[in-house]
Amino acid sequence: MQKSIIESVAEVFPGVPHQYCQYHFLKNVGNAILSEKHKQLGTLIRDKEVKKEIEKIQREVEIKKKDNKIYHEYVEKLVKLDKLLSSVVTDKSIKLLVKKLQYYYHFFNRLCMIFKDVKGCGKIVREQVEKRARRYLSEMRNRSKTDPELKKIVTRLEKYWNGLFYTYELGYIPSTNNNLDKHIKMKN
Repeated sequence: MQKSIIESVAEVFPGVPHQYCQYHFLKNVGNAILSEKHKQLGTLIRDKEVKKEIEKIQREVEIKKKDNKIYHEYVEKLVKLDKLLSSVVTDKSIKLLVKKLQYYYHFFNRLCMIFKDVKGCGKIVREQVEKRARRYLSEMRNRSKTDPELKKIVTRLEKYWNGLFYTYELGYIPSTNNNLDKHIKMKN
C-alpha cells in the first residue's frame, strides 16, 4: 500500500521528498532478524515449564502459609525450582540461541545508532549519515555471503534507501510519524 501512496504523491507533488518513518523501518529490520529467534527462545524456555512450575510453587506456598508449616517445604520447592532454572541456563540449545540473538542484535543496534546518533541538520549531516549507512550496507553485503540471515538487513536497506535520509537535510521533515521515536531514542 505504501508504494502506491508514494507513487501517487510523487505524481501530484513532483520533486517533493518522501521520508520513510525510521521507527517503522527499524522495527521491520529488527523483526526480520530477531523476531523468529525470540519466538524460538520463548518456546524452548516454555518447554522447560519454568513459568508453570513457578506458578505451582507460588500457589502451594500461599496455601501452606495458613498452616505455618511452610519453611521446610518452601526450601524444598526452591531447591526444585533452582534445578529447573539451572536446566534452562545449561541447556545447549538455549545457550546457542541466546548467542545468536546477541550476535544479530549487535548488527541491529549498530544500524539504529547510524540513524539515531546524529547531531544537527543540513546537507553535510545527511551526507555523513548516508556515508555511515553505505559503509554499514557494504559490510552487511559482505557478511551476508556467509550468513544469509544478514541478507534481510541488506534487502530492507536497499528497498527503503531513497527515503531514509531527507530528515537529516531538511529539518522540517520528521524522522518518524509517531511518538514511539522517543522509545527508540531511550533504547539506544
